[in-house]
Amino acid sequence: MPLFSGSQDDVMSFNDFLHMYDDLVGNNAAYSNSAKLMYLKSYLRGNALDTIKHLSNDEQNYALARKFLTEEYLDTDIIVEEHIRKLHNLKSPSAKDFPAIRAFFNTARASVYELKAFGYNALEDDTLGSKIVSFMICEKLPTNFKLKLSSILQTDFPSTRQLMDNYNTVINKQHISAVCVNTDEQHTMLQSGLTLMCNNINKGQTVILPSMSVIMHVNDQKTCELVRCMIDYGSQASYISEDLARKLGFDLSTPKTCFNVKTCIGVKEMSYSSVTCDIIFTPDSTARHTFLVDPAMNLEYEVPGIKYLVEHLQADGARLADSFFNDITSDTVGDFD
Repeated sequence: MPLFSGSQDDVMSFNDFLHMYDDLVGNNAAYSNSAKLMYLKSYLRGNALDTIKHLSNDEQNYALARKFLTEEYLDTDIIVEEHIRKLHNLKSPSAKDFPAIRAFFNTARASVYELKAFGYNALEDDTLGSKIVSFMICEKLPTNFKLKLSSILQTDFPSTRQLMDNYNTVINKQHISAVCVNTDEQHTMLQSGLTLMCNNINKGQTVILPSMSVIMHVNDQKTCELVRCMIDYGSQASYISEDLARKLGFDLSTPKTCFNVKTCIGVKEMSYSSVTCDIIFTPDSTARHTFLVDPAMNLEYEVPGIKYLVEHLQADGARLADSFFNDITSDTVGDFD
């Protein structure tokens, strides 16, 4: 354990020293107060030791020694300001660097709990402190990480407590369910309200599609992962427009297949060609999924049930698949950063 002399320039030095001392000695019930005072003196030097060396090693003097040292070297206002500065100066981690995201939250969490110890509790929901600290943290988080966190918490404005309690869930990818499906069908549909990243493996292009569903992609009938894809809400198939399929370079000459499609207004027999591409559901994992190509789908995604979602995404600045492609065939968009 480092010694403390009282001459350190670091405003946090005594606070850090006291924490280490308490971890080793101060909070150890096996030691008497007299023994704790002797240990405390042994870790002090210079002016700090002079502050309490005149005290005898009696039981009652341990509390007095801590009081003298705290009054002399623990500047609460400076420490609180320093932790606020640390939160304000947090550096944004890369969305693909989970260790960096974990380190980001470890730094934030340490300051949040230090502030709580000094009477500034940002972990209490619906308080100004919670909202300010949450804002400082969230504005530094990668967009993709915030989307995943929002989908778990069902809010775009989490409290500081919610951030501290749930960030590991995203880092550990516990939000991605894994279930065995005993069925011959390749996909099972689940409702959600997320967006997806769709990667055409042939052209190396990444596009953003609105989503009203999550597809359960089954691997070898043993494990499965949740895969996001665009869906006509109320339907039983995943669609992309003919225009988008053409822009992505898919072969549209494949024979059409007749489907009994369940729409918002009932079951209707319709014929579609199909295309297959990989869906990115984590930064480094993909799953292959087949989409039906809908020639009636226009550029505004005027599909029953998803128009509101599309408008919401556009208002948030998302570039939708059929609207951002230009004539440059090498156009690459979308990233987990």
